[in-house]
Amino acid sequence: MPLGLLAVGSFLDARRFQVTIIDGRLENQRRKARDRGVQGCALLWGLRPDRAPIRDALNVSRAIKSTYPDLPVVWAGHPSLLPAATMAEPSIDVAVLGQGEPTFAELVERLMSRSGLEGWRGRPASGRRRAVQPARPLADVNALPAHDYGLVAVEDYFRLKDRRQLDLCRLMGCRFRCAFCADPFVFRRQWVGLDPRRMGRRSSFSGDATGSTT
Repeated sequence: MPLGLLAVGSFLDARRFQVTIIDGRLENQRRKARDRGVQGCALLWGLRPDRAPIRDALNVSRAIKSTYPDLPVVWAGHPSLLPAATMAEPSIDVAVLGQGEPTFAELVERLMSRSGLEGWRGRPASGRRRAVQPARPLADVNALPAHDYGLVAVEDYFRLKDRRQLDLCRLMGCRFRCAFCADPFVFRRQWVGLDPRRMGRRSSFSGDATGSTT
């Protein structure tokens, strides 16, 4: 399941914003993306390209930008390692580094108030509308909202796995510095985890789903 997008989408106020998560790995969602697009009503388009081939993410960004040139395109995940290379792509307006929930929410508020990107925190990239947002201090995940699994087609993932297995995220970061892993560079060997009591509540899900934790 796209847990990173779930985390960012769940951080937004559901009373004010409608979040749509499209997972290209699911055939029905690929059709949804093709048929609906953004219909000119989206506030922005966000991608998590570290969970998909970069070529696919670039193709989506370029297609969105060519059809809706004024629609901001935001990348997160991949830019945490390669911000300069990410912002060399003209179709990307904002690169969010590190933990994305608070930064993404602040970006949405700025766009809602029509403040734009000018004067926003962080380093400007080439062009007035583009910005690289440096990582904030790692926030305690217990202070963040629980993931809203209503934002994704849970049953579709169950069918894809051929089992009722719910994916959960109980921690962020890592204390170790394994050479093959991106975490030491992204989170600077910091670590935060869910309180066991909240983990128990978060693992409660309807049906006979079993939790697979990461």
